Amino acid sequence: MLPTAALGRKNSAPAVNSLQSLRRIGGFGLMMGVSIMAAYYVGTYIDRQLETYPVFMMLLIILAIIGGFIQLFRNAGLLGGTQ
Repeated sequence: MLPTAALGRKNSAPAVNSLQSLRRIGGFGLMMGVSIMAAYYVGTYIDRQLETYPVFMMLLIILAIIGGFIQLFRNAGLLGGTQ
């Protein structure tokens, strides 16, 4: 019979990789949601002050989405970013 310590070390590497992948995916989703909501509220505030309703709101939401996908590509290693 194999010692349990050896089994634990062998099987823990794939589990750790899976958890790291889930953490990155969840982090991306949370970051995208928070940045889009922040862009919406800041854009709406600026539009109310300047009376230009959808202009800044839409601009900031689009910039938040673009920034989120740039960060996703960097994390995936497609733009040469570090992990």
